Amino acid sequence: MNENQPKLFTCRSCKVEKSSAEFRKDSRMPYGVDYECVDCRKCRRRTNGEYLLERARKYQKRKGDAVMHITVNQLESLLTNHSCSYCGDPLTDKNSTLDHVFSLSQSYGGANIAGNLTQACRSCNSAKGTDHVADFYRRSDKFTLTLWTDFVRSYTERLIGRAITDIEVEYMKRNLLDEADELRRNSKRKDVATNE
Repeated sequence: MNENQPKLFTCRSCKVEKSSAEFRKDSRMPYGVDYECVDCRKCRRRTNGEYLLERARKYQKRKGDAVMHITVNQLESLLTNHSCSYCGDPLTDKNSTLDHVFSLSQSYGGANIAGNLTQACRSCNSAKGTDHVADFYRRSDKFTLTLWTDFVRSYTERLIGRAITDIEVEYMKRNLLDEADELRRNSKRKDVATNE
């Protein structure tokens, strides 16, 4: 910064005079800083969906061929939980993630769809990895029977678009557990056939 450059700028959004350190650098601007302070920019991007779309684009770029079939409204509706879908721990801006219930490599042809996403803490998302959700439930000490039942109800209702009965929840829980067992058996058969 040269001596003639002002050290204080007025944010175009909040109209508060702030030091240049509170603004993003932007070489295209006359004084080398954006005229919207960092706090106002973050707030604007969170409210208009820019932040979520950028996260989705970055995810798609990291995953290569992952296709995004999610709108900003769908992403925002997914980010309404205040606790992890798996362990029930409180979610914050720092630990909140979206997890694929069924990993992209195993389902939906590698496409990101809202029905396959749930909000989870970073710890559970990492611990689950590409495991089937039922396998993760069985081995996790934090994913209790109550949380499992709540998860299955919420997931199924979002998937089919209507409220379900307690009997349907129990039926779906059994189906998910059976599906995980079948996938494991098929994987073992495939390994045996490959090694022969």
